[in-house]
Amino acid sequence: MGLFGKSEYEKQLEVSARQQAESERQLAVSKAQQEEFDRQMALRKAQAEETQRQLEAAQRQRQQTDQVMQRSREQQERYAKLLDTWEAQARRFDAILTKWEERG
Repeated sequence: MGLFGKSEYEKQLEVSARQQAESERQLAVSKAQQEEFDRQMALRKAQAEETQRQLEAAQRQRQQTDQVMQRSREQQERYAKLLDTWEAQARRFDAILTKWEERG
């Protein structure tokens, strides 16, 4: 060390120490940024999985609704055929009754 100050070696050590500290700070910042990125990616993945579950549930609900609607249409068709049959029977009975009335 010189009489009035630090030697060149000591100055270089201080510069090197400051650079090391800055490198460590930048590394810590990078690590924190990576952790935040990983956290955000995990959150997005969880959101995507939840969205997929919701879509699958909606699709199942739609399929169930379609099945119920199909059964309802089939039942309406059966009732319509049954009503047609009853109406045809009623017409036949009316015709028979009319003939009996005409004979009697």
